[in-house]
Amino acid sequence: MPRVRSGAFASGRGFLDGAWCRDTLPKPPLSGGCPSEGAVPLGRAARLRKWQALAVIPIALLGGLAFGAMGMAITSITATIDMFNLPVFLLITPMFLFSGTFFPVDALPGWAAHLASLLPLYHLVELTRAACLGALSAASWGNAAVLAGFLVVLLPLALAGMRRRLIR
Repeated sequence: MPRVRSGAFASGRGFLDGAWCRDTLPKPPLSGGCPSEGAVPLGRAARLRKWQALAVIPIALLGGLAFGAMGMAITSITATIDMFNLPVFLLITPMFLFSGTFFPVDALPGWAAHLASLLPLYHLVELTRAACLGALSAASWGNAAVLAGFLVVLLPLALAGMRRRLIR
């Protein structure tokens, strides 16, 4: 019989499958949807296309699931609480700097622009920006496919890692 490690959230398979979906699924559409719902009535002034601005909601869901899977994967391999600084410095900070969140990727050197195209936040920013500006196109499907690819790869790794970590 598998032995579950003690902890505040360790309750076996229910935690890994049910609680993750219950806690993760509603949050990205709400946090992405509320600002876009407020922007739709102002669409005429901002020249937003309503149907594309509403696309932010499923984009936020896809991004939230992809980043939730990445966070769970990192948590499953982090040995101690002191080691959580390492992914922040090595992954999250460069992702914010090179993804086009704060300044355009076109202004970056060539190596940094190539690095940005490998990061999931770059694709999420491109999708969200295109939806908000009414510029969704066929190229946007490529960005969505990359985010879906991150989710498909990282979610099974995260679930397997958390099962290994919580259930002996």
